[in-house]
Amino acid sequence: LLENKDEEYFLLISAVGSPQRPPKQLDADSADTDIAFDRTDEDWLDTFSTPPYFIYPIHLSRMFLSAPTLAAALYLVLVHFLDHQYEMVFQHALSCVTDVKMQPHEREIWNRICRV
Repeated sequence: LLENKDEEYFLLISAVGSPQRPPKQLDADSADTDIAFDRTDEDWLDTFSTPPYFIYPIHLSRMFLSAPTLAAALYLVLVHFLDHQYEMVFQHALSCVTDVKMQPHEREIWNRICRV
């Protein structure tokens, strides 16, 4: 959690590990909503030109955050899909709009969503 001089809050999320459901054979006790972050996924890391992270502004009410970029919105959709939070998927999907060709990291996140 970050705060600036104007007392605005931001959530900093590392995207170094690709979000995914853990394989059942690795953790038989894991729930269907468990999410693992694979930090060795080179396909994931190779699509980012800089260290992957997202900064989400938190609304003044502190009730929700917003995605400032397409990649940030897609990342939230992916994580909520993996966690079976479909209402949140729908809410964040409304921010997933572009009229230009996707960047490689955006395309990679989109491809991961399609595989959920």
